[in-house]
Amino acid sequence: MKVLHIASYHAGAGMLRLIFRDCNFLYLPVDLTYAPLPTDLRNISLLQYVYEYSKLIQHEEEYIAELLDDLVDFVNHDFSQYDDIVVWHGDTVSEQLFFSFV
Repeated sequence: MKVLHIASYHAGAGMLRLIFRDCNFLYLPVDLTYAPLPTDLRNISLLQYVYEYSKLIQHEEEYIAELLDDLVDFVNHDFSQYDDIVVWHGDTVSEQLFFSFV
């Protein structure tokens, strides 16, 4: 059985790797509380989100381009290849937004 665990942060995915050894892991590369949410999953909407996000985090352009690539990869991930998908989240606003996004 092929299982995917999805976490809201890289650190969360890392902790899950310690517990679940024979599974796959994925995490959302951005915190959705820092910019207006994308209106849909098209690349242009994701680009607009990352642009607004980048205004706050003020990183170099290379980082922003990599962040966009990671977000597009997350959205376009082939979820159909898994038998089970487990979404890990908490009660914070950030994690509830993540849960709704996923």
